[in-house]
Amino acid sequence: GYLSGARETSALRQTSIRFGEFRIDPAAHTLSRAGATIALRPRTWEVLLYLAQRPGMLVSTRQLFDALWPGIAVTPSTLTNVISELRVALDDRGRPPRIIETLHRRGYRFIADIATE
Repeated sequence: GYLSGARETSALRQTSIRFGEFRIDPAAHTLSRAGATIALRPRTWEVLLYLAQRPGMLVSTRQLFDALWPGIAVTPSTLTNVISELRVALDDRGRPPRIIETLHRRGYRFIADIATE
């Protein structure tokens, strides 16, 4: 039912997410690769976590702005820069992307296969 879905979503928000050699630990606010922590700016971390917690879903630019920059006027280039930082941190600059897919003028999708723990 509805409540179990809400509980599952809540549980996912606290669960570590693994994809490839990367691991996101929401409780510790860390991204690591093969055990080595990768430094991210706070907002960049928040965008990564938001996308990774919604695997396979198209997340619109508006959703990201509303969730992560509430009440703050932000230009689209701000988000583009954050996504670029993530691509560098995740070594996801190839074509086609392996981790974060850009859907031009629509938003972003976390496309890596994930495992939770």
